[in-house]
Amino acid sequence: MAKNQEKEMKKEKETSRKYSNISFRGQTFVGTVISAKPIKSATVEIKRKYSIPKYERYEKRLTRLHVHNPPYIDAREGDIVKVVETRPLSKTIHHVIVEKIGQELDYKGKKMIEEEEKDKISGKKTKEEVKKESEKKSKKSSSKADANKEEKGE
Repeated sequence: MAKNQEKEMKKEKETSRKYSNISFRGQTFVGTVISAKPIKSATVEIKRKYSIPKYERYEKRLTRLHVHNPPYIDAREGDIVKVVETRPLSKTIHHVIVEKIGQELDYKGKKMIEEEEKDKISGKKTKEEVKKESEKKSKKSSSKADANKEEKGE
């Protein structure tokens, strides 16, 4: 057992060795992980306020960054993370996740609402609507079957 664990530890060290000595520089951000589907990378959404001097007001803006997701951090969708700028690691990845701060509690709820809105726009039926229709059909069929039984019985 101990030998297998040692082998696994060596593999983890070998896979993370490539980016183990990354020097951090530039800005740090705090954002929410939107997608963690690619291997060892993720997409982080950063919300910020942008000043409009003419109107003396602020507007909300979003920035999406492609970041390196180290295996020892392994951030998932909905996690709030701290991101630091670094040297270019690939064509689009110039940032690294440094730490997990927590989880956004209403992330899943927002995701479900967005999907329902998309379905309404595209004309697709939601899961709830499909269930309601199937229940109505089953009630109608059961009421028809009851009516048929009563007629035959009389």
